[in-house]
Amino acid sequence: MSEAFRGRWDEKIEADFSGGVRSDVNGTPTLFVDGVRYDGPRDADSLIEMLDTVARAATRKTAAHG
Repeated sequence: MSEAFRGRWDEKIEADFSGGVRSDVNGTPTLFVDGVRYDGPRDADSLIEMLDTVARAATRKTAAHG
């Protein structure tokens, strides 16, 4: 734990914090899927549905460019 206070992780922490600020993160946990912030329900069925939707969209995008 003392490593955290010796500056070893300062650059990584600052980069993560800055990325959160740029992405309008105002708390944790904040979920991003394929670079898009997800603010929907966090129950298993909703998350599975969202992941299926993202996967289908990626498949269509790949097929259109393939």
